[in-house]
Amino acid sequence: MNEKPLDQSEREQFEVLKKMFFHTIPDRMPDTYFISGEAGEKNTNGLPEYVSICPAYGVGFSVLYKRVDRDAI
Repeated sequence: MNEKPLDQSEREQFEVLKKMFFHTIPDRMPDTYFISGEAGEKNTNGLPEYVSICPAYGVGFSVLYKRVDRDAI
């Protein structure tokens, strides 16, 4: 076969797709975090004020993160 290694652009695309895939099936991929909930009002981009992140499938806790608008910093 005449296989060539991925160039930098192809490697970056592969890494993005791999990350997306892992996060669609967190129950089969250990140590894969995922958004487990949302709260608060959504901004004009549709992003909620808070998101709940679960660090891995099956753990008994999650962490709440608050959106910070860059204009407010």
